[in-house]
Amino acid sequence: MTRPEEVQAKLERLRAWMSQEGYGTVILSTQANFAWITAGGDNHVLLTTEAGVGRVVLTTAGQYVLTSNIEAPRLADEELESLPFEILDAGWHVQDDAAALEMQVLTSLDQHGRRGGRAARSQTARQRSDLYPERF
Repeated sequence: MTRPEEVQAKLERLRAWMSQEGYGTVILSTQANFAWITAGGDNHVLLTTEAGVGRVVLTTAGQYVLTSNIEAPRLADEELESLPFEILDAGWHVQDDAAALEMQVLTSLDQHGRRGGRAARSQTARQRSDLYPERF
């Protein structure tokens, strides 16, 4: 299985779980979660934090990586090349406030998880270990 095929299979699996649980959006923000969903991608800068510099937001209609305008080119070139993620970047000053960055993106999604709307998610899943039982 190629890396893009593995990512696609995981996206389908995660969306099936989202549908079953009634979630419209899932945010994966830890380094381990980013590596899992991207089949080996690395979003860390500091090894002393669990969170990485890129957060994956998966909706029913799209998949996005939220990051700063500083990290966006590196993630696109080194970690996400040929993978089906749209990178959404914000100013570097917003990156330090994860909640503000997530809200900026979530409010730009319509009720179907597509860009261009204004409806925020009513239910967002943060992290669930049952999504990837084969992990470690």
